[in-house]
Amino acid sequence: RHQDRPFFLYLSHTMPHIPQYASPAFAGKSKDGVYGDTIEELDWSTGQILDELRNLKLAENTLVIFTSDNGANVRAAMRNQNVGGPGRAFGGSNAPLRAGKGTTFEGGIRLPCISWWPGSIAAGRVERAPCSTLDFFPTFAALANAALPPPTTLDGIDISSVLRDVPLPKTTPRLLTHYFGPQLQAVREGQWKLLLPIDRYPEPRSASLWYQHNPRQFEAHHRLWPKATLYDLTNDPGETADLAAAHPEVVARLLERARRFDATFQPHTKAVEVLPGPKPPTAGQVRRSDEDLSAWLDLIR
Repeated sequence: RHQDRPFFLYLSHTMPHIPQYASPAFAGKSKDGVYGDTIEELDWSTGQILDELRNLKLAENTLVIFTSDNGANVRAAMRNQNVGGPGRAFGGSNAPLRAGKGTTFEGGIRLPCISWWPGSIAAGRVERAPCSTLDFFPTFAALANAALPPPTTLDGIDISSVLRDVPLPKTTPRLLTHYFGPQLQAVREGQWKLLLPIDRYPEPRSASLWYQHNPRQFEAHHRLWPKATLYDLTNDPGETADLAAAHPEVVARLLERARRFDATFQPHTKAVEVLPGPKPPTAGQVRRSDEDLSAWLDLIR
């Protein structure tokens, strides 16, 4: 209806997340249980969108980005699986990366990012410059020639040149910061990734409703880490070999940059107000998601 006007479409499929499901046309069709079924349906759905862009003659004037918000939950052991496997619960595989969702290891934060823009982005090219989902907003603004209102301080940068195979200027390597809630757990600079030493949990301990209702998850996510550990992600993306002892100067530099950045971040966390929310369902209770949403809206009206 509006193909002659600029548009923005954000489509976030919930199917690969729990509770997982697949439409009848895809249920039971993959070799990887319900998780595989959902991925195959998501692949089909993406193809429908690209086909429609071609049909409307909009493909060469539309940038499509396919990515995710975090790595997959790692698959549990066979004995922990629900029926419907084979050998799968609701997780995927992040191999050869370490760990998965809920961590700041590479398996939790390194994501596929596929960019499609016929005539502007060369097909089949692989870009290895570290980028972040924080870069999307300034990149989209630049491509649309939209000025950001001053003063605007953003953690992301414009990577539109990278999409077009033009390298970023050779300046001081950017620092990518990886938080879990208010806790800075890791930073990356070029090939180097540093897991910061952490000797205490952040305050307040229940920084969100999730942890108020799931207190044991707090320690699982906001981990303690006895010492700084350094990894060369170019040669060791699986984070298997700690190189901190061999490169103390890199550790010192990244620690200083991380602490300097975190000092600018922490004052903002104290301004976040955590609203009370609906309590989780009791055992045996069935509750629809729209009932939870209504409870949230009642709080903020």
